[in-house]
Amino acid sequence: MTKQEQIDKLGNTIIYLADRMENLSKTKLLKLIYLLDEYAVKKFGIPFFGFNYEVWRLGPVCQEVFAELNAEEEELTFLDRFITLDRQDNTTYIKSKGEFNDDEFSTNDLKLLEEVTASFKNATANQLIDITHQKGSLWYNVALKNDLLEPFDKKFKNTSNHEIQFEELIKQDQVKANLYHDYKEFTTFTKAF
Repeated sequence: MTKQEQIDKLGNTIIYLADRMENLSKTKLLKLIYLLDEYAVKKFGIPFFGFNYEVWRLGPVCQEVFAELNAEEEELTFLDRFITLDRQDNTTYIKSKGEFNDDEFSTNDLKLLEEVTASFKNATANQLIDITHQKGSLWYNVALKNDLLEPFDKKFKNTSNHEIQFEELIKQDQVKANLYHDYKEFTTFTKAF
Protein backbone atom coordinates (compact mmCIF):
# COMPACT_ATOMS: atom_id res chain seq x y z
CA MET A 1 0.00 0.00 0.00
CA THR A 2 1.42 3.37 -0.98
CA LYS A 3 1.48 6.30 1.43
CA GLN A 4 -1.37 7.93 -0.53
CA GLU A 5 -3.43 4.72 -0.41
CA GLN A 6 -2.84 4.55 3.35
CA ILE A 7 -3.98 8.17 3.75
CA ASP A 8 -7.07 7.51 1.60
CA LYS A 9 -7.90 4.43 3.67
CA LEU A 10 -7.49 6.36 6.92
CA GLY A 11 -9.49 9.34 5.66
CA ASN A 12 -12.33 7.18 4.40
CA THR A 13 -12.34 5.13 7.60
CA ILE A 14 -12.76 8.34 9.58
CA ILE A 15 -15.59 9.44 7.27
CA TYR A 16 -17.26 6.05 7.80
CA LEU A 17 -16.94 6.28 11.58
CA ALA A 18 -17.93 9.96 11.83
CA ASP A 19 -21.06 9.35 9.74
CA ARG A 20 -22.14 6.48 12.00
CA MET A 21 -21.19 7.79 15.43
CA GLU A 22 -22.67 10.86 17.04
CA ASN A 23 -20.12 13.23 18.53
CA LEU A 24 -17.01 11.29 17.50
CA SER A 25 -14.29 12.78 19.69
CA LYS A 26 -10.60 12.82 18.85
CA THR A 27 -9.81 10.45 21.75
CA LYS A 28 -12.51 7.99 20.74
CA LEU A 29 -11.32 8.09 17.13
CA LEU A 30 -7.70 7.42 18.12
CA LYS A 31 -8.80 4.36 20.11
CA LEU A 32 -10.96 3.08 17.24
CA ILE A 33 -8.08 3.42 14.78
CA TYR A 34 -5.91 1.38 17.12
CA LEU A 35 -8.63 -1.23 17.71
CA LEU A 36 -9.08 -1.69 13.95
CA ASP A 37 -5.39 -2.58 13.63
CA GLU A 38 -5.45 -4.83 16.70
CA TYR A 39 -8.60 -6.70 15.65
CA ALA A 40 -7.32 -7.11 12.08
CA VAL A 41 -4.06 -8.65 13.32
CA LYS A 42 -5.98 -10.99 15.65
CA LYS A 43 -8.41 -12.01 12.92
CA PHE A 44 -6.26 -12.05 9.77
CA GLY A 45 -2.62 -11.68 10.80
CA ILE A 46 -2.38 -8.41 8.83
CA PRO A 47 -3.10 -4.95 10.27
CA PHE A 48 -5.90 -2.74 9.00
CA PHE A 49 -3.63 0.31 8.60
CA GLY A 50 -0.19 -0.85 9.67
CA PHE A 51 0.53 2.16 11.88
CA ASN A 52 3.04 2.19 14.72
CA TYR A 53 1.43 2.82 18.11
CA GLU A 54 3.23 4.23 21.12
CA VAL A 55 2.18 3.52 24.70
CA TRP A 56 0.79 6.79 26.08
CA ARG A 57 -1.14 7.45 29.29
CA LEU A 58 -4.52 7.45 27.51
CA GLY A 59 -3.74 4.42 25.41
CA PRO A 60 -1.99 3.26 22.29
CA VAL A 61 -1.55 6.24 19.96
CA CYS A 62 -0.31 6.66 16.41
CA GLN A 63 1.75 9.82 16.85
CA GLU A 64 1.29 11.07 13.25
CA VAL A 65 -2.50 10.79 13.42
CA PHE A 66 -2.54 12.39 16.88
CA ALA A 67 -0.51 15.35 15.60
CA GLU A 68 -2.82 15.78 12.61
CA LEU A 69 -5.95 15.75 14.80
CA ASN A 70 -4.34 18.26 17.18
CA ALA A 71 -3.63 20.74 14.38
CA GLU A 72 -5.71 23.82 13.82
CA GLU A 73 -8.39 23.34 11.17
CA GLU A 74 -6.46 25.34 8.56
CA GLU A 75 -3.26 23.40 9.36
CA LEU A 76 -4.61 19.93 8.56
CA THR A 77 -2.30 18.34 6.02
CA PHE A 78 -3.12 14.77 5.03
CA LEU A 79 -6.72 14.64 6.36
CA ASP A 80 -7.86 18.07 5.15
CA ARG A 81 -10.02 16.71 2.31
CA PHE A 82 -11.72 14.15 4.57
CA ILE A 83 -12.63 15.86 7.84
CA THR A 84 -13.26 19.05 9.75
CA LEU A 85 -12.45 19.56 13.42
CA ASP A 86 -15.08 21.00 15.73
CA ARG A 87 -13.65 22.15 19.05
CA GLN A 88 -16.09 22.56 21.93
CA ASP A 89 -15.32 22.80 25.65
CA ASN A 90 -11.78 21.35 25.43
CA THR A 91 -12.94 18.45 23.25
CA THR A 92 -12.28 18.01 19.55
CA TYR A 93 -15.06 16.37 17.55
CA ILE A 94 -14.49 14.93 14.11
CA LYS A 95 -16.94 15.66 11.28
CA SER A 96 -16.83 14.11 7.83
CA LYS A 97 -16.28 16.38 4.88
CA GLY A 98 -17.12 14.05 2.01
CA GLU A 99 -18.67 10.78 0.97
CA PHE A 100 -17.24 7.43 2.03
CA ASN A 101 -15.22 5.76 -0.76
CA ASP A 102 -14.39 2.07 -0.36
CA ASP A 103 -11.72 1.84 -3.09
CA GLU A 104 -8.89 1.10 -0.62
CA PHE A 105 -10.81 -1.55 1.34
CA SER A 106 -10.95 -5.31 0.92
CA THR A 107 -14.14 -7.25 1.67
CA ASN A 108 -12.57 -8.31 4.99
CA ASP A 109 -11.71 -4.67 5.77
CA LEU A 110 -15.31 -3.59 5.23
CA LYS A 111 -16.66 -6.42 7.40
CA LEU A 112 -14.22 -5.56 10.18
CA LEU A 113 -15.08 -1.87 9.93
CA GLU A 114 -18.77 -2.77 10.29
CA GLU A 115 -18.06 -5.05 13.28
CA VAL A 116 -15.92 -2.51 15.13
CA THR A 117 -18.46 0.24 14.45
CA ALA A 118 -21.35 -1.91 15.72
CA SER A 119 -19.39 -3.01 18.80
CA PHE A 120 -18.19 0.43 19.86
CA LYS A 121 -20.71 2.86 18.39
CA ASN A 122 -22.15 3.74 21.79
CA ALA A 123 -18.94 3.40 23.81
CA THR A 124 -17.43 6.53 25.29
CA ALA A 125 -13.79 7.49 24.81
CA ASN A 126 -13.16 6.56 28.47
CA GLN A 127 -14.70 3.12 27.97
CA LEU A 128 -12.40 2.55 24.99
CA ILE A 129 -9.42 3.65 27.06
CA ASP A 130 -10.45 1.08 29.69
CA ILE A 131 -10.65 -1.61 26.98
CA THR A 132 -7.19 -0.84 25.61
CA HIS A 133 -5.75 -0.68 29.16
CA GLN A 134 -7.13 -4.00 30.42
CA LYS A 135 -4.73 -6.16 32.37
CA GLY A 136 -3.00 -8.42 29.86
CA SER A 137 -3.60 -6.10 26.89
CA LEU A 138 -0.71 -5.11 24.65
CA TRP A 139 -0.77 -1.57 26.12
CA TYR A 140 -0.80 -2.91 29.68
CA ASN A 141 2.03 -5.37 29.08
CA VAL A 142 4.32 -2.74 27.54
CA ALA A 143 3.47 -0.21 30.26
CA LEU A 144 4.13 -2.83 32.96
CA LYS A 145 7.41 -4.01 31.43
CA ASN A 146 8.70 -0.43 31.15
CA ASP A 147 7.53 0.77 34.59
CA LEU A 148 5.00 3.20 33.14
CA LEU A 149 1.83 2.18 35.01
CA GLU A 150 2.47 4.26 38.13
CA PRO A 151 3.76 7.40 36.32
CA PHE A 152 0.74 7.23 33.99
CA ASP A 153 -1.67 6.61 36.85
CA LYS A 154 -0.30 9.55 38.85
CA LYS A 155 -0.19 11.69 35.68
CA PHE A 156 3.54 12.27 36.07
CA LYS A 157 3.98 11.11 32.50
CA ASN A 158 1.66 11.34 29.46
CA THR A 159 3.67 9.77 26.64
CA SER A 160 6.43 7.28 25.96
CA ASN A 161 8.26 6.09 22.88
CA HIS A 162 7.65 2.41 23.70
CA GLU A 163 5.74 0.77 20.86
CA ILE A 164 3.01 -1.85 20.75
CA GLN A 165 4.21 -5.11 19.19
CA PHE A 166 1.25 -6.78 17.46
CA GLU A 167 3.21 -10.02 17.01
CA GLU A 168 2.47 -10.71 20.67
CA LEU A 169 -1.21 -11.22 19.78
CA ILE A 170 -0.57 -14.03 17.33
CA LYS A 171 2.64 -15.71 18.42
CA GLN A 172 0.72 -18.94 19.14
CA ASP A 173 -0.82 -19.01 15.63
CA GLN A 174 1.98 -19.86 13.19
CA VAL A 175 -0.07 -19.08 10.06
CA LYS A 176 -1.02 -15.59 11.26
CA ALA A 177 2.47 -15.01 12.67
CA ASN A 178 3.95 -15.85 9.24
CA LEU A 179 1.47 -13.55 7.50
CA TYR A 180 2.35 -10.73 9.89
CA HIS A 181 6.07 -11.33 9.44
CA ASP A 182 5.70 -11.27 5.63
CA TYR A 183 3.62 -8.09 5.87
CA LYS A 184 6.29 -6.37 8.02
CA GLU A 185 9.08 -7.46 5.66
CA PHE A 186 7.17 -6.20 2.63
CA THR A 187 6.40 -2.82 4.20
CA THR A 188 10.02 -2.42 5.30
CA PHE A 189 11.17 -3.26 1.77
CA THR A 190 8.72 -0.86 0.09
CA LYS A 191 9.64 2.00 2.48
CA ALA A 192 13.20 1.71 1.22
CA PHE A 193 12.09 2.97 -2.21
